[in-house]
Amino acid sequence: MSSALKNILILLVILSFAFVGYYMFEQSNDLELNTNSNKFVTAEMLANTELFIERSAILSRVIIDTTIFDDPNFNSYIDFSRDVAPQLSRNSNPFAKAEKTVGSGGF
Repeated sequence: MSSALKNILILLVILSFAFVGYYMFEQSNDLELNTNSNKFVTAEMLANTELFIERSAILSRVIIDTTIFDDPNFNSYIDFSRDVAPQLSRNSNPFAKAEKTVGSGGF
């Protein structure tokens, strides 16, 4: 590789890094929360946060009684369901448009 090509390649890499660095720097400035510009959004965020904390406190006080799962009546449950026998499908693609067949009553 010639030295001119190496210099151009190095210059392009440096410019690319400079562009990426500048872009990321500008993006980090845009992501900052400016509380002075929009007081309504800040107040709404605080209200939602307080509501979340209140509901979290209410849920943390809930005690669930799981003794019903140890009850003999619950454990003596018998499953009377039966397995469904597999049936052959006339259509290999169940989402394809149904074809009309002779003698089947039609679709």
